[in-house]
Parts: sequence; C-alpha cells; structure tokens
Amino acid sequence: PHKKTILFAAQPLDSQTNSTGDARAVQVKIINELIEYVIENQVQLIIRTPPSNDSILDNHIIERAETSASIRIDSAECYICPAEETVHHCDVITSINSTMLLEGLIFGKTSISTNYFNFDSQFKKLGVYIVHQQKELYSQLDDALKGESESNTSKRLDNIAKISQFYCGGYLDGNSATRISNYISSFHKASWLKENT
Repeated sequence: PHKKTILFAAQPLDSQTNSTGDARAVQVKIINELIEYVIENQVQLIIRTPPSNDSILDNHIIERAETSASIRIDSAECYICPAEETVHHCDVITSINSTMLLEGLIFGKTSISTNYFNFDSQFKKLGVYIVHQQKELYSQLDDALKGESESNTSKRLDNIAKISQFYCGGYLDGNSATRISNYISSFHKASWLKENT
C-alpha cells in the first residue's frame, strides 16, 4: 500500500483500428513493458480489464500477476472498486485511449496515452501525455512517479477547465438542465410570437 501505483486501463480496441488483433497484440506488449518497469522500479501495477470483459490478456501476463505481489488484475467480472475510486488510489493512469485517462486528469493525476500505433486521439490537447515507444513511456513514468510536475491542485483545475471547454462548451456547473430548458423554451416563445404577430 505504501508503494506508488500505476493503473493500466485495458481496452477491447475495436474502435481505434481496423485490425483489432494487431492492436491487442500491441496492448499486450505495452502491458509487458509496464510489468518490467514496476519490477525494476519497485512500484505497483493494476491492470484493469475493459468493461466488455473481452479476453485481452495473454497467459504470460496472467502468470506474472499471479506470482507478483506488485501486479494485480482488476477484472470486469467483479471490479474491486468503481473506476473513479481506482483512479483516486493510483498515482499514474496509463492506457492506449481509455476515457479513464480523462478521469485521471480530473483527479490531478498524470495520464499517459500509450499511442504505439497510429490513431487519432483528442486527448493530447487536454493534457494527456502521448508516448509512442517504451523509452518515452519509461521517461514519463519516471517524471510522474518522482513528482516532477506542477502542484496537483493547479493541474487539476487547469485540466477540468480544458475538459469542460472541450466536451461541455465551457460549462461544468451543474446547470445544464436549466440551459436546455431555456433553449427549448426560446423556440416555443419564438414560435408563439411568429404565430401571434
């Protein structure tokens, strides 16, 4: 519990590429690189399987998790805790393109997209680090786990603002129902005025 923890959010990878099998093979490679990193650096790794419960881990990864106190598989069959709680307890969030990377940003965590094959990701402009190979991944992990980043509070607020602007038109205030109602009402009023003038 006292060790730093990396989360890898695995995915079915059915929307990032036309060749799901090749993408999954790359994902397995990335997970194996993370396993080597955590053993070398005496940190912990949680591998969270996708909610679809697709079989994405090979026997080697499963065996390593079963024989190491530093590696755990959080299976969709029965997750240990909800996604946001998992993110809260981890120090670094990694994935190829999971939305858990955004949840990590909201929690002020370093989020790293392991973009080892070509696909378009919108996450870079939101503050997710994008890496394309093992050397870049290890460098980003070193920096994140050493705490060489801005304060969590300022980073968290900046990330929330970016995500809010990108996905919510700048509003993340709990008043979307009121704005929607006013917008719909404006059409009704305009229609009524048109009919009665």
